[in-house]
Amino acid sequence: MSRRIAILVALLGFAPLASCGHPPAQETHTPAILPRQGAMEVEPIGESRVAAGQTIYVPAYSSIPISDRAEPFDLAVTLGIRNADRAHPIVVTTVGYYDQDGQLVRDYLKKPLRIAPMASVGFFVAESDRRAGVLASFLVQWVAEQEVTTPIVESVMVGVASSRGVSFISPGRVIADRSRPRPGENPGR
Repeated sequence: MSRRIAILVALLGFAPLASCGHPPAQETHTPAILPRQGAMEVEPIGESRVAAGQTIYVPAYSSIPISDRAEPFDLAVTLGIRNADRAHPIVVTTVGYYDQDGQLVRDYLKKPLRIAPMASVGFFVAESDRRAGVLASFLVQWVAEQEVTTPIVESVMVGVASSRGVSFISPGRVIADRSRPRPGENPGR
């Protein structure tokens, strides 16, 4: 009897492991916007109330060539937007994903997205999504009703195949700044 129990326990112990490496029978949907607690859709901020804002260009790589034959190595991409201000929210107005020819592949936002102080939001591009080509990019625009700490915006690329793995980040670069000059500052500096 104890031998049967030992065999049953062993089989039950292997059951969860047996299913680990196999994808589910049905196709699963990969979310474009990662689950978030500190972000919510809002109405646009009126232009007269905007005190700060930026447009940020973020390089992304949906694949990278490897080996002497330049074989493509596909990568999953996550765009992260982190509100680094401890007291004030920011409102993200645009998150666009562009292909290497500059054409919009995906517009992630239907409405502006308010990100609470110290909160973050992520946007995902699946490893299998090759529409943007190798040299993809994101364009992010944000605004705030008061001066805030500049948010951190970067893309993270990850790919795993067989025994090879690749991961790296690409920081965003401010290409336009719409912050109001502080009293006494020269706006033309």
